[in-house]
Amino acid sequence: MRLSRVLGISLVTVLTVATVATAQLAPGGTFSDDDGSVHEADIEAIAAEGITKGCNPPDNTLFCPGDPVTRGQMAAFLVRALNYTDDGGGDHFTDDDGSIFEQDIDRLHTAGVTVGCNPPTNDRYCPDSSVTRGQMAAFLVRAMNYTDDGGGDHFTDDDGSVFEADIDRLATAGVTLGCNPPTNDQFCPNAEVTREQMASFLTRALGLTPIPPPPPTSSTSSTSTTLPSGNSCTGALGAVSIDDDLTVPSGATCDLAGTTVEGNVIVASGATLEASGVSVDGNVQADGQAAVTVDSDSFVGGDVQVENGAAASVSSSDIDGNIQIEANAGAIIVTDNIVGGDIQVNSNTGGAVITDNVVDGNLQCESNNPAPTGGGNTVAGNKEGQCSGL
Repeated sequence: MRLSRVLGISLVTVLTVATVATAQLAPGGTFSDDDGSVHEADIEAIAAEGITKGCNPPDNTLFCPGDPVTRGQMAAFLVRALNYTDDGGGDHFTDDDGSIFEQDIDRLHTAGVTVGCNPPTNDRYCPDSSVTRGQMAAFLVRAMNYTDDGGGDHFTDDDGSVFEADIDRLATAGVTLGCNPPTNDQFCPNAEVTREQMASFLTRALGLTPIPPPPPTSSTSSTSTTLPSGNSCTGALGAVSIDDDLTVPSGATCDLAGTTVEGNVIVASGATLEASGVSVDGNVQADGQAAVTVDSDSFVGGDVQVENGAAASVSSSDIDGNIQIEANAGAIIVTDNIVGGDIQVNSNTGGAVITDNVVDGNLQCESNNPAPTGGGNTVAGNKEGQCSGL
C-alpha cells in the first residue's frame, strides 16, 4: 500500500527518489500548463506517485491547475494515493452510473471515507459537484485517520461549520496552514479547492517530497542575447553580460540561462525568476515573489535572500554568501549546494526540504510550519533549531 510506504519508508530513500525523479523530468516538467505555479513541485510529486495522470486524456499533457476538484476526481486521487481496492460489491450510489469515477467512488465508500452527499438517505454521491475546502478536510481526516485537533479553534472563519473539527485536525497534522498568508487565521471552508491546491494538500498529508522540475527550455528564437532595456528582465535571456543590477518587475517572468550579472538580481512582488547556470556577482534578492529558482551550477557571489513570497528553490549551485529564506507560503527546496555562509530557513509555511548541502557556516531553522525535512547536510558550524537533525 502507498500509505504504509509513506509511513514506513526512510527519509533518505524518499529524498533519493525525489532526486532521481527531478533528474528524469523534461524541462518544464510533466505538464505544460503549470509552469510558474507555486504548487508545481507538489503536482510533480503526486504525478510521480501515480496519483494524478492529467486532465486531458489520452494525451494528458495538461493538469488544469486552476480548475476546481470535483467529488469524482477526489475519489480517484484518494483511491490511487491509498491503494484502496475493495469496492464492497459496487453500485453504492444511484447518481454515478456511467461515471468514469464510479469504481473509485465505490472503493472510497467501502473504505469509509465517504458516506454520500444527501444525508440522511445518502444514496447519492454528487460526482460532478465541486469539493469545498471544508469537505476536503473531512475527506482527508477520514482517509488519514487524524484524531488530534490540537485544542481546536485554529481559524476564525469556521465557527459553526459542520467541518470545524475536521479542519482543526487537518491543521494540527500540518496539512493545511490557512488561506490568507502570512496571517493564516482563516481557512475559507466554503471556497472551492483547485486541483493545484489539492496537489499540495496530498503532498503534505502523504509525506511526499516536492519535486521541482527543470525550468522550461527556451527556444533559440525566444532566448534573447540582447541586453534588456533599462536592465529590466521580462522574458528570456541567454549568455549575455549585465554590468549592473538586473530587475524582474512586479508580475513579470524572467528566464536566465547562462547569463552573467555583475550586480544584484532583484525580484519584485509577484514576479518569477528562473535562473539556470547563471553567474551573479552580487545578491539574488526577492520580496513577495511568485517563485524563485536558482539551479544548474549557478554561482552567486553574495547572498540568496527570498522572503514574504511563495515558492523558492536553490539547488546544485555555489553560493558564496548566505541562503536566507523567510516567511514564504510556497514549497521551499534547498538541495545539493555549496554555501560559503549560513543557510537560514525561518517562518515558512509551505514545507521545506533541505538536503545534501555543504555549508561553511551554520544551518539554522526556526518557526517553520511544518518543520523542514531532509538530511545529508555537511555543516562546518552548528545545526540549530528545527534543522538540528538534518
